This record gives sequence, structure tokens and C-alpha cells, in this order.
Amino acid sequence: MVAGDVKIIQAEHKPRAAVVLDGTQDWVEIDAFTVAQVLAADTKGTFTAWIKVSDWGSYCVISSGDDNIVEHLHLGVNDGAIVAQCKVNTVMQWDIISTNDGLITPDKWHHIAITHNGTRPNLFHNGLPVTVTDTVSTDLTAWYSVLTGGDKGAIGVLDMNSTETLNFDGGISDVKYWDKELSYAEMVEDGNGQTVSDHLIAHWIMEEDEAIEDESGYDGTVAGNAYTDPSYSDLTNKAHQAWVAAGDIFSITANGGQLTLLHVEGV
Repeated sequence: MVAGDVKIIQAEHKPRAAVVLDGTQDWVEIDAFTVAQVLAADTKGTFTAWIKVSDWGSYCVISSGDDNIVEHLHLGVNDGAIVAQCKVNTVMQWDIISTNDGLITPDKWHHIAITHNGTRPNLFHNGLPVTVTDTVSTDLTAWYSVLTGGDKGAIGVLDMNSTETLNFDGGISDVKYWDKELSYAEMVEDGNGQTVSDHLIAHWIMEEDEAIEDESGYDGTVAGNAYTDPSYSDLTNKAHQAWVAAGDIFSITANGGQLTLLHVEGV
């Protein structure tokens, strides 16, 4: 842009405090959480998170892994589908995917979850259970109790075997873990922003750049280019990508659920 140029950015603005990741080797380290849950030998549990992907792709939302071998437990998305896997010492125990591959769309906030009741894992989208396809079902009972060497944990990347893959591109907000299966009513409460404190083990609040605070002490540390945004949305993401200089002029107008940002390059 040169002086006098005008850029109009129109996008949805439903902000959430989030860690923002660009899909290229940035994440939040939560190793201590993985070590603790492996020692606890959990056989049941629930992860929930709010996510907003910037584009279609295969991404990890949260993972626990082993730094020395191919072993992991992770929740993520594959284009429009929600996915989850558990692999132990290179052997896939289960690999599940939402049968509906149009659940996750870019540039919108989605509440996703995985529960395990001690018998099998199940997936949720925006508070509702979704039909899943068991791509691999060697041992559907597998959960943290079988990750005997787990020592790596991450939000926004699959971290295992000294390698980071499935780097998340977008925003992740309010990641939580309970060492029990949430009930349907509790899942709805969590999606509505209410606190479900019973058996809550970790809740990562994305408000600090250097340490992502967890209410139980499993604080995360940002890596790479990750940063936190207290009001992340499609609009703020696009505005962040615009180069801004002294003298630039801005105006914002609202129309329903969308905001329009007018950016005029300064003289």
C-alpha cells in the first residue's frame, strides 16, 4: 500500500481470548500435564476446546506424546472433520473421525470435545455428540493409562518422537481437561461458558504471552511465533495481518454480526 490507499476488511467479530498460531512450528508446551496424567493412569477423561481455523487442513488441537517413540494421544481436525487418535509404541489403538466431514469451517469459532468413558472415545461439536467412524479399533479402551512413556504435551501441534507435526493455523481458546467423562448436560454448560469444576484437572487460559496460565498449575509456555490475543476473531486476525504505520486512519462500522474495518494508508 502507498499513501492514500484504502483497504476494507469485512469479517465476523465474535472475539475470544486465544493463543494464535500460524501453522509453522509454533505451539504451547504443556509437558508437565502429560507427565501428571500418565502417572495418574487415567482410564477416563474429557478434553474440550474452542477453535477457529484459518483455512482447511489437518491440524492438532492438543496432544500428549512420548519424546522417544511414536506414541501419542491427540485431538484435532482434518479439513471439516473432527479426528482423534491413540497410538502406543508405534501401534494404533484407535483412530476415530466424525462421519460428518463438514462440521469445522474456517474463520468461525467451534466448540469441540472428546470424551472417554473407559470403554471407548466419543466426539462432540458445539455441545452435541457426533456420529463417528472407527477407522482403527484395535483397543478402544486405551487412554492415558497406556501411555507409559508420555513426557511431551502441546496445544496446537502433535509433539512426539522428537518431532512436531500437524501445526495448527488459527486460534485456540479455553482448552480444558477433566479426568472423567462429562455428561451431556455438563458438555452444554461448558460450551455456554459455565464452569464445570467437578474433576476439572486443567484449564488453559490464553491471556499471557510468556506463560499460558492453567488454574491447576500446569502452565504452558509459548513456542515459535505463537502469541495471545484477548479478543481474537476473524476480523482481528485479518486486521493483524495488515501492515500499520503512524498516520494511518481507521473507521469501523457494524452490520449484524459483521464489522467492516476501513484502513487508509497515512500520508
